[in-house]
Amino acid sequence: MKKLAVLSPHLDDAVLDCGDHIFDWKKKKKGIRVVTIFTRFGSNNTINSIKNRLAETGFTSAQGQERLRKKEDQKAMEKLGITWQHLDFVDCSFRIHNNTAIYPNRESPFSGVISSYDSSLTKKLETKLRRFKNFNKIAVPLAVGGNVDHVIVRKTAEKLFSPEKILYYIDYPYALILRNWTLENFFKLILKRKSIKPMSDEKRDMMNLYKSQIPLLFKSKPVYPEIILSSLAGK
Repeated sequence: MKKLAVLSPHLDDAVLDCGDHIFDWKKKKKGIRVVTIFTRFGSNNTINSIKNRLAETGFTSAQGQERLRKKEDQKAMEKLGITWQHLDFVDCSFRIHNNTAIYPNRESPFSGVISSYDSSLTKKLETKLRRFKNFNKIAVPLAVGGNVDHVIVRKTAEKLFSPEKILYYIDYPYALILRNWTLENFFKLILKRKSIKPMSDEKRDMMNLYKSQIPLLFKSKPVYPEIILSSLAGK
């Protein structure tokens, strides 16, 4: 049995971006583990950027948002019937240094620029992810849209794992907006081998378990293909 780890930055990325591939990998008897990394939202509810973030997402406290989103993800993982874990690093929108938000406005988490204050975080993440060196494949976000947490996961994986082990998945909903594509990512999309799957009804049912997120991420009923990139995509 081959072992495959899906590195999911947040509490929905694995299902949104890889759900149909996970169904297929299960059918092929692969041993799958979803590793969700930024699953804590901290405890500070007073910093302006955090208050604004909470207001936009309909929550009154970071703790309440964290509890609900973890429950949603747990239900989805149990329905998938795979092994999973939460690494409990703090989401970039809630990370602080000296009582100041590291990514202080609405745009900065999507800048693609990793703050110098995150250097210790990335070192800790490297230590956590080294345990997956014996896995045959590691699925990571391509980081379309420049979300800082997606970039951190991708760069850390590229540092730790050989290129032939890495599968890149396309990030949604960011990939639906043309300006989010860098030339580097666009050329990867064009040049690498691809595994493409249309959205299934089964995946739609899985997405509906993330009730706090789907209305915020998509203005209408989401319909998009999953795309996995690799020199050995689909193998």
